[in-house]
Amino acid sequence: ILSVAAVTAGGAAGASHTILRSFAGATGDGEGPGHGLVSDGSTLYGTTAEGGAQGKGTIFSIRTDGGDFTLLHESAGADGEYPWGPLILNGDALHGVTGLGGASDKGTVYSFSRAPEPTPTPVRIDFQPAEYPPLPARG
Repeated sequence: ILSVAAVTAGGAAGASHTILRSFAGATGDGEGPGHGLVSDGSTLYGTTAEGGAQGKGTIFSIRTDGGDFTLLHESAGADGEYPWGPLILNGDALHGVTGLGGASDKGTVYSFSRAPEPTPTPVRIDFQPAEYPPLPARG
């Protein structure tokens, strides 16, 4: 079980550590939230590398006080699998990458709208198998 936590200044005694969410894993709420968080001030957004209905990762939100945990998206394969790396928040969109999935199963770069009803937008880039130019003939 991995957790989302907050660390705040705690007076003379030093810092305090507060667990905001402990993940159940598997098909529950996701598993492996190790890619950092982005904030819009009152809400944190992140990904899990695994878990969700298909076991291929999730995008989630949680308020900075630990309330209102929401699974925003559960990866299914065609839209990417195994979100990897941190999210980038740009206006009402979250942008990120996946390690696998997409048309060639080589990963995707995605954009996810946060407002008003969060829905995934079409894959922006679908990675293709590498093609290398032929080597010059030896002579």
